[in-house]
Amino acid sequence: MREVLLDAADDIAAIDDMFEPYAEFLRLETQAEHITHFNNSFMPGPLQNWVVAKTVLSTRYPELPDEQMNFMVDMRAERGKYYAAGYPNATFFITEAVLDVSPIDEKSWNIQLNHLVNMAHKPRVAVHIIPRDYFANGEDTMTLLDLPDGDRAIYFESDFRGDCLSRFTPAIEKVSRAFKDIGSLALDEAASVELIRQHIRA
Repeated sequence: MREVLLDAADDIAAIDDMFEPYAEFLRLETQAEHITHFNNSFMPGPLQNWVVAKTVLSTRYPELPDEQMNFMVDMRAERGKYYAAGYPNATFFITEAVLDVSPIDEKSWNIQLNHLVNMAHKPRVAVHIIPRDYFANGEDTMTLLDLPDGDRAIYFESDFRGDCLSRFTPAIEKVSRAFKDIGSLALDEAASVELIRQHIRA
């Protein structure tokens, strides 16, 4: 599965130079022992189902040919399978507002939220929701990667693209401190799953 992601990273970088930071992140992702992710504006890529990924990416990149678009969407699906299989350990902190940020119709969004619940039950995936009442900060969407030999990297992203900053100690220390503050606001895993279920509309 790592080989699939590494090959895909090279293919993504070849589409356009603007995707190189994302490709670099994918390469680091395959090396990571643990990944911690925070998101306050959209469903994290590895937790998106195919429909949500296609909607988000096609909105941002309408000029991409269908073949390249479907490849990008399939790549997100492969990342989800990678995490579901337990490579690497992953912790996701998501604000409650994300549960209401639906780029698709209600029925399809309910399917996405059920998919999120299923991912939260994977043995090496932890999903923590930060209740709306307890989060007023404007932290960026960010990912901290713990790499072998104590190395670390960080990645800042939007729902469409990102910038990879690896081995930059001051920034990594700042992000590490931010994650400690974020973690203190988050619900535990069981309570988080229950809150997600409350957002699934009958």
